[in-house]
Amino acid sequence: MKRNIDVKKTVYVIAAINFIQIGALIIVALYYALYKHRLYNNSEYIVITIIIVTTFLNSIISIRDSYYMYRTEQQKRFLEDTLAKVEDLNFILREQRHDFLNHLQVVHGLIEMDEYIEAKNYIEKTYADIQKVSSFLKTSNPAVNALLQAKILYAQKKGISVNLHVSSRLERLPMPGWELCRILGNIIDNAIEALESVNSDKIISIEISEDIKSYNFKVYDNGIGIPHNIQKRIFERGFTTKGNNGQGVGLSIAKEIVLKHKGYIDFISNAEGTIFEFSILRTESCTE
Repeated sequence: MKRNIDVKKTVYVIAAINFIQIGALIIVALYYALYKHRLYNNSEYIVITIIIVTTFLNSIISIRDSYYMYRTEQQKRFLEDTLAKVEDLNFILREQRHDFLNHLQVVHGLIEMDEYIEAKNYIEKTYADIQKVSSFLKTSNPAVNALLQAKILYAQKKGISVNLHVSSRLERLPMPGWELCRILGNIIDNAIEALESVNSDKIISIEISEDIKSYNFKVYDNGIGIPHNIQKRIFERGFTTKGNNGQGVGLSIAKEIVLKHKGYIDFISNAEGTIFEFSILRTESCTE
């Protein structure tokens, strides 16, 4: 039976053990340097020094590898989540193709029976259902399309109206689709959470555009805004407004990814709502 390993706890344990080991080595080194230096000759000092340095370097490498293992596991989970969303979108599209012929047959039958008003109503309802799906298929990136579909449908279930404005197909995007999904997904999630305490109309606007220099993204929500006293800490790793339910890594990771691609990310927040904006620079090959 395959056992599920908690990678996060494993990384913490490995890091703790290695830090303890490093601390012990430092204490031993200081002890021998201060109190035992007369008991050993030069060759023994060299051997002890080599052992201490080698163990220290091994501990550092082990901590680094543990950190990379944790980051890889995070990326794996996000990729699995994105893949599930793509599969959901593909299922919806296959389902619509299967139903399309049935819709045509129903409309044809209504017209044959001179039920023109009923046929018109049926067409309008069917068209509205098709538009719900086709509105998510505005970019050339399947992962982004799937993310938008999942987040928008989730927001609508919570009574949030979502306006989607896409004027870029994100062709030749200079970053993996899953990285863009990670940035955009975290920001949209924050917008949805910001509207949980709003009792009036709840609105989120998502804009995706491009210019000659960059791909541009904007997410707006009409929530109560981010408290001024914590705005400077929003992008800090480990900072969260969710208490014990949050890990405080979402926006910090989003910023790391944006800066890795020489992009820009910032926000404006007040009592009327919050706007998150970020841009990803186009590569030279994208502007040719």
